[in-house]
Amino acid sequence: MSDDHLTLSSGILPEDAANKKWKPINNEWQDVLPNFKSLVREKSRESWLDELSKLCEKRFDQDYRGVGVLPFYQSKLKAKKEHVREIRRRIEDDLITEWKNGVKSANDVSRLLAALLESIDERRNQLDDKITSAKDNEENAK
Repeated sequence: MSDDHLTLSSGILPEDAANKKWKPINNEWQDVLPNFKSLVREKSRESWLDELSKLCEKRFDQDYRGVGVLPFYQSKLKAKKEHVREIRRRIEDDLITEWKNGVKSANDVSRLLAALLESIDERRNQLDDKITSAKDNEENAK
């Protein structure tokens, strides 16, 4: 599990992870922007920026992951329990397998779980600052 999973840049649920159309967020935009630029260059030079903006907005609002950014994340928010269940399942499977195979002792597993809980608490504590910063950036971008 990585930050890419937590931002849903990479899929968590098996059907999302197996979806070949689902690219990491950066790759998604890196792949689509050259096509958009080619389309825009076919138009009048004075309208390039406006046309590129329209294509990006349409992609963001309607076409990202087939539905648009807002509907995509709203639908994934509704599936939060399934995501949590899958993350827990993966962690448990990995730790139990390593314990059964003698790779980790019960003490190692216990220490790893304590470190994981501490990391989650640190992330949770940083969220308020990140949310505030994101809202400030949103306001500044308007």
